[in-house]
Amino acid sequence: MTIAAAIARRRAALVAALFAAAIPLGVAGQDTAKTYTDARRKAIVFPAGDASFADEIVAFDVGTPPPREARFADPSTTLGPPDYDVRTNQKTPRTLTLGCGGTLVVRFTDNALVDVAGPASKT
Repeated sequence: MTIAAAIARRRAALVAALFAAAIPLGVAGQDTAKTYTDARRKAIVFPAGDASFADEIVAFDVGTPPPREARFADPSTTLGPPDYDVRTNQKTPRTLTLGCGGTLVVRFTDNALVDVAGPASKT
């Protein structure tokens, strides 16, 4: 192993440890991990539970053409945990339509996403 490869490996391990330390704990230090089910009925584990999702809208510019209905142009629908309910097979969760060339920038204020062992959705 080259010196550069060793440094890169140590740096990656340090970053992973820092992110792991940033995962918030629940009440009295209890783990807040939560498993979500996607539309394909695949399980995805987020160690920080609901805190794992976007907290703030930084910028939103709708593309062309814009959504036909105003409810699809509300960027706040992208904040927090997903609202798809696999048990009721809800086909119309709150969604955001960007339009061609549209952009959305979100901020994560209280969390860090890390790759952890456990069930994960694979496409």
